[in-house]
Amino acid sequence: MVWDEGSDYFNFSTDNYFYGETFSFTTPEVPLMLELSTYVNYYSWSGHYIEAYGSMHCNRPEVVDQVGFCYSTTNEYPQFESDFCITAATPTGSEWYDFYGNIYNVSANTKYYIRTYARYKTDSIRYGNVVEYETY
Repeated sequence: MVWDEGSDYFNFSTDNYFYGETFSFTTPEVPLMLELSTYVNYYSWSGHYIEAYGSMHCNRPEVVDQVGFCYSTTNEYPQFESDFCITAATPTGSEWYDFYGNIYNVSANTKYYIRTYARYKTDSIRYGNVVEYETY
């Protein structure tokens, strides 16, 4: 229902009863709050790889379909659609969820931009902080 300015919606009668229009409404959905954190370790023995760790805190974990990492050597803000991504896990439904994934075959002396992502069941994407890491 749209409330029009200046319109009467409720009327009082002389018999002190309250009369009004019947209407229904739906309460708004609880806003989604999702925090993602990213941190990394680098391993250089027997093959170079980066071990990425992520943490998700979400008040409505049932709407999250997938979590993982996006990374790039050129894009400072890696994107799910255009850069390299690894799926770390399907969340368990817990409000707090930790996950990890490995980025293999990384090049020496190269800067990597890595960040967590969470994909909702609606296919929209939410990103965590970017971690810059230079391999040696």
